[in-house]
Amino acid sequence: MSRITRTVVLGALVAAMSLGGIAHAQSSDTPSQPAGATQPSPTPTPGPTSPTTPTSPTAPPALLELTVNGSSRQGQLGATVALSADVRGCPQAIYASGVFVDHAGARRQLTGLTVNGGRLTTRYTVGGPDAVGWGHFTITCWRDTPAGATPAGMGNWSFRVLPRGPGPLAVTASPSAGRPGTVVTVTADIRGGCDPADASFQDHRRWGVSAAAKHATIVARSDRQLVARYTVSNKDAVGRGRFVVACGQGTAGYRVGSASFWVGAVAGRNPTPVPDNNNPPNGGSQVNYGNDGSVQLPSEIDTGQGGTADGVHHSIVDPVWLLPLAGLVLIAVAVGLRLHQTSRRRP
Repeated sequence: MSRITRTVVLGALVAAMSLGGIAHAQSSDTPSQPAGATQPSPTPTPGPTSPTTPTSPTAPPALLELTVNGSSRQGQLGATVALSADVRGCPQAIYASGVFVDHAGARRQLTGLTVNGGRLTTRYTVGGPDAVGWGHFTITCWRDTPAGATPAGMGNWSFRVLPRGPGPLAVTASPSAGRPGTVVTVTADIRGGCDPADASFQDHRRWGVSAAAKHATIVARSDRQLVARYTVSNKDAVGRGRFVVACGQGTAGYRVGSASFWVGAVAGRNPTPVPDNNNPPNGGSQVNYGNDGSVQLPSEIDTGQGGTADGVHHSIVDPVWLLPLAGLVLIAVAVGLRLHQTSRRRP
């Protein structure tokens, strides 16, 4: 066989082998790879996985609701509010604080805060910077945590800051002086209202003692004026007293005003009577009526005949000069009787 023939035969064999490899690859769906290459291992198909529960941080304990009580719900500038709270449920009761939040949101610390036996007490005085309107007090107790102090309990008390009220009431009394039996009219300017209202009289012995004041009768009241009347009594001590009108007593809007009045003495009455039945003044009898004073009984009686029964006043002849004359008359009568008896005895 010639060299050309061998070359043709070898080429035919190589072509046949190549066609056979291609046919095998197509029948097996296996991709062909060059000789000497390593077939990679198949990647495993992931199967179904169970859901994973996310890890959540530990929830903080629920905030304890504190019960807070206050001495009042409203007040003007200078009013002091006393507050108390039950902090027995707090983990650390001694770690507590209190603030006042006014209507504008400003926060101010409370004063005098103490904790004793699970009871917290504190106070607050309304100041000039506090905004008028509703605010609230907040009491908070705390607990220590790795992140720092966190609130453990909290409670509130609502409070309203009132506007500054008007000044003292303008009060007048007419007349300004009088004896027992005098009817006095008391007038007060109460613009802005007066509820509750009270009018009373205090004599000089009851001055400043509200429990001893005697009530006056309120006869008229509007949103601008109050009118009361009072009749001066024998029990009212002689001297300077005063009428007092009060509005809103027991409330934060309390207002008061007064007017002076002079109680005059009645005729024959000691201006500063002191009961003494053993030594009555001015020689007259004295009767104690149990009213902190005494009534002087008259020592002379008007007969309506130009004089008095005891002849002390308006008498023409002084009784002292009649005594010698009466003695002379008695002597003359005695002498006359003696002479008459002597004349009868003679024969």
